Amino acid sequence: MNTPSNTMGIDLIEPTDYINWYKSYYNTIAPSYTFRYQYAEYIQERYNIIKNNKFIKFNEYKCTAIDIKTINEKIEIITSNNEKVYSDYLVYCPGHVMSQNFSYLSNNINFINDPHNINFDLLNKEQIGIIGSGLTSVDVVRYLVSKNYKGIINIYTRNYNLPTVLSVKNNYNPTIFTYTNIFTEYLKGKEIKLTNIIKLFNKELNLINSEHKKAELLKYKNTNKYFNYLMTRSYNADLPLQDILFSTRYYASNIWQILKEEDKKLFNRKILPKWNTWRHPIPRESFEYLIDLSRENKIKYHKINYKPLVDKDIFLINTQKGIMKETCIIDATGGNLNMNQNNDKFVKSLLNKKIAIPNPHGGLKISPNDHTLINNSNYKNIYLIGQLSKGDLFSTNAFWFNTRVANKIANHLIGKLI
Repeated sequence: MNTPSNTMGIDLIEPTDYINWYKSYYNTIAPSYTFRYQYAEYIQERYNIIKNNKFIKFNEYKCTAIDIKTINEKIEIITSNNEKVYSDYLVYCPGHVMSQNFSYLSNNINFINDPHNINFDLLNKEQIGIIGSGLTSVDVVRYLVSKNYKGIINIYTRNYNLPTVLSVKNNYNPTIFTYTNIFTEYLKGKEIKLTNIIKLFNKELNLINSEHKKAELLKYKNTNKYFNYLMTRSYNADLPLQDILFSTRYYASNIWQILKEEDKKLFNRKILPKWNTWRHPIPRESFEYLIDLSRENKIKYHKINYKPLVDKDIFLINTQKGIMKETCIIDATGGNLNMNQNNDKFVKSLLNKKIAIPNPHGGLKISPNDHTLINNSNYKNIYLIGQLSKGDLFSTNAFWFNTRVANKIANHLIGKLI
């Protein structure tokens, strides 16, 4: 996970709760960045403590919510076990309910659309293809290495954006590209424009020796040198571009909410791929895996031109260097947030019954003030947390951000119930 362990506590007012739990559970100091399975153990234990609280009655349904109805002020949820659950309020925390990028391949047994459910039979293949080069892709690579996979890993990326690495320390504090300077025009009663934000950003870039300039050249020439170059600068705490982007963490969502619609579309189309690469680096431990595999020529990156085709169970992938052939592909793109293409039954029910509306920038429309779903019936008793609110909030990947949203919703509900 690419969030520091000392900020991963589930309680907003006690962010160090996770590292304290880790020390007592494993009898050792928590790593700077934790693994998903370790964090899952922490979540499970904390959940059990809350569930066993005698002041709160829990009804737990271990099944899937597949349908929803609103009856006057009540909510009726139908489960995969054909149970009906009634509630006054609903907090919808769907996690990773994304639309598939390659739905036309979903029936092919050699296409894996769930990168966290990999068949052990793959480990016998001489090579494996992975589509996507972000955090999910790195997770898959680490999993394959942990299972002693010895073959070649081909990673296909549309924009040829390779992973970046977290700095040991954020040293650079921007002086031009700041919250105050960005909002100056807005405070004067003028609208904030993306072009003006980019101008401020470029002025800041001119003050630094940005890591991206040489890295962007190296990745096309020698990926091993690319990885080593960024790792060296990481250990020297010399990643000023990363420092600049990290400085936006607490106000990026505020900027997003007041940008005009055309600026949001422009950002998603032109800037988002680079933003995701340089704003969301991976921990050094994971980056070292990529360095080792790259040095041994066991991992290769390819710029993909078109979506894969299939010919007699062989995947044909058109890349800049020609046609690649794969017998197995893992989709590690993370999917997309186009809800009109989403196959989740519960999401479909929300949309079909006009309880939710697709956001043109991804996910479902919400009110940023109270995080309730926006709908055509003004029904205000359903709240949304996580990725599906990205179109309105932008910063939904950040753990601290989702913790803050959860705390806000909890306080809002308590105020209604008391």
